[in-house]
Amino acid sequence: MKKLTIAILTGLMSASGWSACSYNLDANSSQISNLGAVPFTNRLEQTVSENVTSAKNMYMAASSGGLNGYLMNNGTGDKILPSSGILAFEVEIPKFILSKPTNGEVEVDIMLFSKDSVNQGVLSGLIYLHSGYNNVSVYSENARVGGFLGGGSYTMNNGQMIINNPSVTLPFTGAALPLNSNYRVGIYLNQNSKQLGLIVNGVNKGYVFNYEKSLLNLGVILGLTTARLTTTDNVLNQEVKLSLITDKNELQFTYPTGTKDICGNTI
Repeated sequence: MKKLTIAILTGLMSASGWSACSYNLDANSSQISNLGAVPFTNRLEQTVSENVTSAKNMYMAASSGGLNGYLMNNGTGDKILPSSGILAFEVEIPKFILSKPTNGEVEVDIMLFSKDSVNQGVLSGLIYLHSGYNNVSVYSENARVGGFLGGGSYTMNNGQMIINNPSVTLPFTGAALPLNSNYRVGIYLNQNSKQLGLIVNGVNKGYVFNYEKSLLNLGVILGLTTARLTTTDNVLNQEVKLSLITDKNELQFTYPTGTKDICGNTI
């Protein structure tokens, strides 16, 4: 009976044309070290976590193919995207530090990169959740989401990509610590209008960036940075966890009608 049920479910999924949309964070420590980082200690499928220590560290999780494309092929992502329509993914941050550090900083990063459909342009960006500082006057002291996005035509100079268009800095969105347990950031790509939209904790910020041509592919890197923490800091041993959400059945925000996950399945 169990085998029959599995067979029926498999048949239904095949008949509907839908299959689960995943993004394998399988890059190894050697690949990650090429970006000056170390792997997360804990990784299960598309979820990673780390307990905060006083060490200055940059943790990363990425796909093997994505890092190869980023490092060896000038920012080429490994997830092929539909050339039209609106595509979305989310990053859930169910655990973050409970308050600002006594000293130093903790930051969660969402890095994304892509080549466009004629491989003459690139999209790259960083969207971050920062803990805020204590007693560092030149920086914002409040926890917030921010970031910057860049893209368009580029030139190569001694093996380095130089993006010709200026980058766009995202306005800060305040975040109250501790976060709610379902805190998420949603990113959606409108391949028709060539725009990137952002949703922060359920609030749709609208389109925040224009890119030149439809994107051919996408790569995503999850990161965590800890710096300047002391050995007696109040946030030590607190867990930071984040999950990359790519499947249509697990996306929770409201997107424009007809939006699909990054595999092309309609939400």
